Amino acid sequence: MSEAAAVALDSVVPPIPAPTLPLYTKHIQTILAEPELHAQGVYGNCLQAAIATLLNVHLDAVPHFAQFAWWEGAFVLWLRGHGLDATWVTVENIPASGPTLLLGKSPRGWGHVCVGDGPNVIWDTHPSHDGLSEVHGAVIVHPWTHDDPRCFLCKSLPRAASQETATDVA
Repeated sequence: MSEAAAVALDSVVPPIPAPTLPLYTKHIQTILAEPELHAQGVYGNCLQAAIATLLNVHLDAVPHFAQFAWWEGAFVLWLRGHGLDATWVTVENIPASGPTLLLGKSPRGWGHVCVGDGPNVIWDTHPSHDGLSEVHGAVIVHPWTHDDPRCFLCKSLPRAASQETATDVA
């Protein structure tokens, strides 16, 4: 890929910086979990609001992943398009500090996602801000560390001479 093409791609899908604390824009979910909507396949958007809060982007810049049949895969692919990745951890393995998406059960009885600093809820996207009654695990969003020479995000990473190909050396 030419340098001009890499620059053009970079302007289309700019990398989002990995999350850091403190949070800047705290989003509130705009779709609440309700039995009538759930029966119609419409799910609350706490995950969307938590991701937007964690990454400090506008709510509409993040897909409503709960509407996807395979939301975990869609979430990871979306993150990777922005130079980020996700690691799921059990309750026992949640780090003591650092930005997390805490997965669990809301006091209202629904599956819910909150933004955490380690295992501690620091922002609940639900208007009640009641947090989680149970924490089942967490997602840690971090830079996507891979070294795929075909990836335009990796073009800026230094590669060992042994990884150069004939087209790189031409």
